[in-house]
Amino acid sequence: MLADQGLKVLLVPTVGDLGKTVLDRPDRAHAPFPPFRKTEFGKLRFLKETCWDGATDLNSGSDMRDDQIREIKKRLANLGKPFLFVPALRSMYDSSNRFAQAIHCRGEGFRVLRRDLKQWIEHGFRIFTFSTWNDVNETILMPSSRNVWGLNEMIRYYHEKAENGKSPFPSPRFLFSYEPEVLLGDEGFFQFLVLPETGTLSCDYRANVSFRDLNGKEVDAFSLLAQIDNEKHDSFNEHRFDTTFLDTPEMILVPYVSVTQIDKSSGASRKLYDAVRLAPIRVRYNRLSYFVPYTISLNHVNPASRLQLSWADSTSGILVSDTGTLPNLKLEVNGNDEFRRVNFAESSLHIGAVRASDAEGKALKYFLRFSVDTPVKAHLSLRNGTIDSSYTPF
Repeated sequence: MLADQGLKVLLVPTVGDLGKTVLDRPDRAHAPFPPFRKTEFGKLRFLKETCWDGATDLNSGSDMRDDQIREIKKRLANLGKPFLFVPALRSMYDSSNRFAQAIHCRGEGFRVLRRDLKQWIEHGFRIFTFSTWNDVNETILMPSSRNVWGLNEMIRYYHEKAENGKSPFPSPRFLFSYEPEVLLGDEGFFQFLVLPETGTLSCDYRANVSFRDLNGKEVDAFSLLAQIDNEKHDSFNEHRFDTTFLDTPEMILVPYVSVTQIDKSSGASRKLYDAVRLAPIRVRYNRLSYFVPYTISLNHVNPASRLQLSWADSTSGILVSDTGTLPNLKLEVNGNDEFRRVNFAESSLHIGAVRASDAEGKALKYFLRFSVDTPVKAHLSLRNGTIDSSYTPF
């Protein structure tokens, strides 16, 4: 069927450390090349002897230096026969729907995937594979509560730029990435990536970031500047923040971001986003449970829509109640559109969702979650109500 449409089909194997295999350095398989030294390549052998039409990899294409890519390109060009080399790029494992994370692929927000896409595309490569897992929800390339369209818009930008050298967006895209959890005493990162629009106005963009505690008090602030000259080049900036200064008992940082556009000719400025609240950062004492970063497109965040959950009789975000009592909660809802669904989250963990169809015919619907340090026996019963479903993660 595909052949009838003029498409040629090649079945290519997946080879571990394909780049080092093509460079004839099997001795470095599953190990990096020596740091800060020019790469020594092996004598051309694999490409000459293989009968394959091409090959791809798992994710080692993410670790190739520029001189190594140039050598691979040179060997393919001088081979005298076609060979489809498909770089495999590393994406991250999405743990936002898992109560425990056992897989970690070092993606470091936008940094690794952006670097690799940019590098391979500049050398003329146009076909890539991405590391995925059995469950599609495990792959952070899918939009989720962890990847709020950030990686999708970055990949779309580089795909369009590789196709025709232009941006696909009618307006600039503002992307942010940071870790949901940071160890106390370590440095956390906060990234600002601007993707230019078609026919860009060539502006500077300043992102002001305010870290606040649960009571709204600012505990840290910094800014990042992105310069856009044309639609063929994006702008990436990263700030490192220290966690040793924290003195809040809750150990929670809530980022608020503002974006200002600055005209390069006149210096005039205008604010595009003002104090938009993003997902919180938990500062941990002992270990990280969910260390895959958020990748958020601010263009997919509606500042007018907001849920504010608080205690009814206290302005503090933390309340200690007496044993056997449950304080009243207050929920404030702001928005200019209907909510498609309401997600329930603990820190960066997505633990449930309710859609309008779930509550049809019900006057009230509650979502309850109980968490204890050690296993205990418990019995749940309701008066004037029914239990729709129950779930135990372990």
